[in-house]
Amino acid sequence: MPTVEQSVAQLQQTNAELVTASNELTNEVTSKLSTINSTVDAKMQEIDGSLNTAVTSLNDYLARARAEHPFYRLTKNQLGTVTSNVLDGYSVNGAFPIQFELYRVVQSGIAWELRDDEEKEILTAMGRARAVHFSPDINVVKMTWSGWQSSVSAPTFYQKSDKSTTLTCASYARLVSGSLGSAAAGFTGITNEWGLCGDVFSGSPGSYFHDHPYIASESGEILFFWYATVAGLVPLERNRPRWGHFPYIYDNQPL
Repeated sequence: MPTVEQSVAQLQQTNAELVTASNELTNEVTSKLSTINSTVDAKMQEIDGSLNTAVTSLNDYLARARAEHPFYRLTKNQLGTVTSNVLDGYSVNGAFPIQFELYRVVQSGIAWELRDDEEKEILTAMGRARAVHFSPDINVVKMTWSGWQSSVSAPTFYQKSDKSTTLTCASYARLVSGSLGSAAAGFTGITNEWGLCGDVFSGSPGSYFHDHPYIASESGEILFFWYATVAGLVPLERNRPRWGHFPYIYDNQPL
């Protein structure tokens, strides 16, 4: 029969062997887990990459489909004709003085080198840098206002459109002076440089829309062209402008 000392020594040896075996098992499990984690991480990155590619492809398709969708204008006079200081086809707020005038006409058929700096800025803002031909000629309208006080209503000019579907109200514009309110309609995002401005408005059955930009200063001046409201969601990326002169759906009026 082994002595107590021998039994203790045997137990210590057995315990050491168990510890060694446990460490070996732990190392093996850790190694396996590391391999599994590496494999899972690689697969997750592969899945993420495939998903990102699919999302990008889908977004590109939607952008192309949206750009190819026909848009129809709901408001008159996108051309920007002015009669007796009034923008034709629009109602104007009579609570303070608002005037319109034809500021200039950017004509088609002129070589880029012969255009002045402002014409080049306008065409570049449209994504038509160095363009010679386009249609129609661009009537740039100047709107000025004065004498506005916060105690009176702030909308400027408007037309009424049915809004049973999504609408886009936009223009190319530049803020010369003054400021606009948060409800700027087709002037949303305007700056002191020429660029695409506007916003998209969700529709609901039987609703309607007034495309009136609100002002927020006592006086001011805006230059703009091709202001309109159209049915549908037109992309309004300022650095990739797609806003144009759209067909009017109600009659054969060319404006």
